[in-house]
Amino acid sequence: AADAVAIQAFTTTTLAAASATIAWALIEKFHRGKISVLGLCSGSIAGLATITNAAGFVSANSAFLIGLLAGSISYWACSVLKSKMGYDDALDTFGVHGVGGTIGALATALLMSPEVHSTGGSLLTKGLLKGQILAMVLCIAISLTMTWLIAKVIEKTIGLRATEEQEAQGLDISDHGEEGYQHS
Repeated sequence: AADAVAIQAFTTTTLAAASATIAWALIEKFHRGKISVLGLCSGSIAGLATITNAAGFVSANSAFLIGLLAGSISYWACSVLKSKMGYDDALDTFGVHGVGGTIGALATALLMSPEVHSTGGSLLTKGLLKGQILAMVLCIAISLTMTWLIAKVIEKTIGLRATEEQEAQGLDISDHGEEGYQHS
């Protein structure tokens, strides 16, 4: 139903996406010397992934702050952390969704407002921060365990990695026998 909470969620979602896009773009401009379309899209998605938990529970100002955090920290995760840790994440799923979702879960507990939703405010006394942290740890543990199990099954059946020859040729050619994009 289109009530006050729905209107608040719409507003906060839009603000978080916008401020995350701005944060990502400014950091990318400073770090790489230019703003990319991919960066704008990634920043926006980081803001959306981060505000999802909090959308109906935080003020517009908090949503703007959440977006700034989402764009900044997700950019760092995708450009610095991934490089330092050397993990393979071509779509930056961990940096945008994993990091963003974690920020959002914490931000929900820390920034909930009683003016926006009756469950907000006094979060430390209500134990919501502790509950959010416990839920995050449980979610991360389940996700890591299931991802590892699925990866092991795929590795044993069809394999996880393309061969060097397939990568050099391009996976469109090696897997499908045709090019997806003509670059000539």
